[in-house]
Amino acid sequence: MSPRRLLWMFVAGLGAPAMLMHPPGSPLHAQSTSPVALRGHVSSAEERSMEGVIVTAKKTGSTIATSVVSSASGEFQFPAARLEPGSYTLRVRAVGYDLTSRGLVAIEPGRTTVADLTLDKTKNLTTQLTNAEWLASFPGTEAQKADIRGCAHCHSLELITRSRHTADEFVKIVERMSGYPPLAFPLMPQRTPSPRIGGGEIPRDRQLQIWQRQAEYLATLNLSGGNGLTYPLKTEPRPAGAATHVVYTTYDLPKPTRQPHDVIVDSHGIVWYASFGEQILGKLDPRTGKVTEYEIPILKPGAPMVRLWPFHEWKRIQSPCGRGSATMFGPGCAQVMQRLPEPSSAEM
Repeated sequence: MSPRRLLWMFVAGLGAPAMLMHPPGSPLHAQSTSPVALRGHVSSAEERSMEGVIVTAKKTGSTIATSVVSSASGEFQFPAARLEPGSYTLRVRAVGYDLTSRGLVAIEPGRTTVADLTLDKTKNLTTQLTNAEWLASFPGTEAQKADIRGCAHCHSLELITRSRHTADEFVKIVERMSGYPPLAFPLMPQRTPSPRIGGGEIPRDRQLQIWQRQAEYLATLNLSGGNGLTYPLKTEPRPAGAATHVVYTTYDLPKPTRQPHDVIVDSHGIVWYASFGEQILGKLDPRTGKVTEYEIPILKPGAPMVRLWPFHEWKRIQSPCGRGSATMFGPGCAQVMQRLPEPSSAEM
């Protein structure tokens, strides 16, 4: 599941402007008093009852997925109000484990479907780690880790660990990567046409020293030694206690290149988002999952694609990265209303 395709998470009700944690005693915690569409138990050979497993149900053909978290007894349940009748695919998130079955269930009106899930130890833990878990796993000093933390702006740190590049080869790679802006990523690489103004340029010999230092450290993290990864993989604990009393709703966006950025929710419950790295301003109706996207004019050909900052209720202002200009969008007429002039170099 690519996080770049998932726009936002709403907890305990559509249209909420942020992710909320509902403590015990809240209406969400008392799910058993409401009709239940799907329930089950999660277990494995290592744990008879698994707490903190994220169970996701997605209806066939839908762009909306709903997730709940298993309790200390291993039980999970989906409120009937969140799953309409139909065929669903289940998937789980429990680092270190995989779902053994295909996870297909049918939800019928007025009935509770039961689906007990059995998990097996995963055969490839590296595909499940987050960037934070990779950084925790990497050997080395905090200064060394800070040197490469910026790599995660564009791609997963797993890509580094699967490579076989030597330190000398990494120098060339790091130099090339330094020419990509933070909004680039593997599905949409973009080059920075010129260095950022201000702060002074780093001398070439000094820059080469930095790249060499980074390259030598990167070569200790990958498969270039020929003996696999030489350090233990560390994972974060699964949610527990009050952290399991939650319902998530996630929404697919039209293309895998979408990188939701600066998401806001207006007074009508409509979600507005910018696509980090594309000339797109989008809106999502969380009640239906309908997405409408508006193209923003390209103001400076050759520069990296836009970064948008949604503004207040009736205006959306986009301020492009490296473009020195802005565009006003009026949602009432659903079109670009005004193109503001580029500031002079003295004003930037």
